[in-house]
Amino acid sequence: MIHSYRAMLSRIHASALNRHTSGKAVKHLIQCWTKKFEENQVPEAEISIKHIISSILGLQNAVVLVPSVLHCLLRCMAIDANPAAVSLSRLNSELLGLADRASFSIAKLEDDGAIHGFSTPDSIKYDILVSNPPYIPTGEISGLEPEIFRYEDHLALDGGPDGTRLIETIIRNSPKWLRGGAFIVLEIDPRQTKIIQLISQDCGSYAGISVRKDCFGVDRFVVLRCK
Repeated sequence: MIHSYRAMLSRIHASALNRHTSGKAVKHLIQCWTKKFEENQVPEAEISIKHIISSILGLQNAVVLVPSVLHCLLRCMAIDANPAAVSLSRLNSELLGLADRASFSIAKLEDDGAIHGFSTPDSIKYDILVSNPPYIPTGEISGLEPEIFRYEDHLALDGGPDGTRLIETIIRNSPKWLRGGAFIVLEIDPRQTKIIQLISQDCGSYAGISVRKDCFGVDRFVVLRCK
């Protein structure tokens, strides 16, 4: 059973580095080698970007277009409940020369759809929402690989009884934050595709939903388009 995409990546990298016996998460090993933004460069993030671009532009291999075509047009507002994650992301934006195009806030999305720590005028609507929400069922947290269970923030892992607690909150509340025709890209557990489809259909706010695979050929992302 696949518990976490990160766990698979950790095992592969740990084997390649011959450091897996330490039980220490690969991202912490990487942090020892660089003080810049290497820790944040993870494959699932790059794949998310590819799905965003392919969904919006209709191009399947368009990641290279980001710096050359869209770089000067994009504006990003990012939130995370973890202050350390926000600080690292802000630092990365500065190192990449994107500080004037990205803003970061320490904020938390509650189950009722309220976002504590972040607010924008109702008149502002967004074109894209991207999230890697916690999606692991609560009962499976204790069985995660040691490099995940010991070092990852459990707040970023625990998705409630079936893993879709925050995913459902995002799907049901996103229409009030987004423009018509906007896209939502979510990383998920492959076992959740059917229930996510049912949630989106129940909302009645989406024109379509598609499931995309990760680099292992596993259903890992859902892309929804608002009506």
